[in-house]
Amino acid sequence: MFEANEYVDEMKVKFLNKSLMSCRNSYETVEPFSYIPRSNVQREDPVDRYTRSYEYISYESALVNLDNHFPIHLNEKKFLDTDDNLTKEFNDIITEEISEYLTSGSIFEVRLRGRKTKSFTAWVSLEDGEGSWEIDESFLSKTCKVNEIKVTAMTLVSSDDVRKLRISLDEDGARLYEIINGSFKIAFHWRVNDKDCCITANIDSDGTVSFTGASADFSREDIMGNRFVKIKIGNNKNKIMTFLELFTHTS
Repeated sequence: MFEANEYVDEMKVKFLNKSLMSCRNSYETVEPFSYIPRSNVQREDPVDRYTRSYEYISYESALVNLDNHFPIHLNEKKFLDTDDNLTKEFNDIITEEISEYLTSGSIFEVRLRGRKTKSFTAWVSLEDGEGSWEIDESFLSKTCKVNEIKVTAMTLVSSDDVRKLRISLDEDGARLYEIINGSFKIAFHWRVNDKDCCITANIDSDGTVSFTGASADFSREDIMGNRFVKIKIGNNKNKIMTFLELFTHTS
């Protein structure tokens, strides 16, 4: 399945990753989370492992569907079948790459699910539902992009497949954080005008946002200088916000 021209040489990938990590202009840390349903707040994701419809597809069938010029993604909402040997091999590579960004905790399971765009998202569940991530500009920039099947997002899910947080790259290369269910603490770190900036956002899927832990001499101009991330809170009717708009959202 994996020809030499399909994947960047492993040593080159590791060198590229180290290079990106050492000269990065920004990164975010996502703190451990736990999902506790609240009776007074409607869940944004109305389905879970017990109510969701599951359809599986082999790796080769997914490739055939990608070659179809029909505008609708024929793999949408379908999982790559982990009983398929080619899928297992590909899944192991994706799991290894994603694991590089997990700073605490351990991955329990990774499954690949078709998106609306002709790509896949990695559904990731963690042991005991806990773990911390550190995400920078190298995220999903290596193996996940050079393969015929593209992985363009990571969706953190609970043990019963409730979607919590999706991290992807938009068309401008900005990291898009979509808070779907639950509360998340995301610490933003970036450089602007040779100044190191940081601030932590506490974001709930019900739209509540608060900021803490700002760096010294923090200013609105510093906020405007962070064009590396965008945020979306709640369901699809909520708009995507720039970092400045998120900050203004709390003012």
